[in-house]
Amino acid sequence: MVALIASVVAAMVIYGVAAWFFGMTLVEVWKVLACGASVALLTLIPLRRGRGAVWCVVYIILVAGLMADLALGVNYYLRNEQDSSEVVCEVVGLYSEKRTRTRRINRRIVGRGEPYSVYYMDVRMPDGSVRKRQLTLSRYNYMSRKRVSKIKVCVTPGFLNWPLVDFGQ
Repeated sequence: MVALIASVVAAMVIYGVAAWFFGMTLVEVWKVLACGASVALLTLIPLRRGRGAVWCVVYIILVAGLMADLALGVNYYLRNEQDSSEVVCEVVGLYSEKRTRTRRINRRIVGRGEPYSVYYMDVRMPDGSVRKRQLTLSRYNYMSRKRVSKIKVCVTPGFLNWPLVDFGQ
């Protein structure tokens, strides 16, 4: 039971790091995770003798995430910053989402708190993909007031030739 809880916590950390790297990298998620899963399956073959099915599934999930972290981390930290270029991208949408905070009523009951807004913009990248980026309130107000339709984005080639994007908030 302790091993299962530790595995869930490790998977949350591993995939959290991978999500952070994916936010800056222009690559399809399935490509990186498929490569990681294939490495996990190849390394599982000699290790599976005498193990249960749950252990094999947990192993594949953790190793696929670690391989994604490794590939995206190498691509990010060994990038070539001298070859970076600025690209003009189209702002497709500018919007806000309403969310509500939680409010503690007593130690067992949690209720709905006051609402707040989170601001986003959708940006069409040069390769045709659309990225969703979170904005601060001041940047959102500036962009909506000026009706900004294009922004400059710094694109840097990564070590594995997956482009890295810096929106320069």
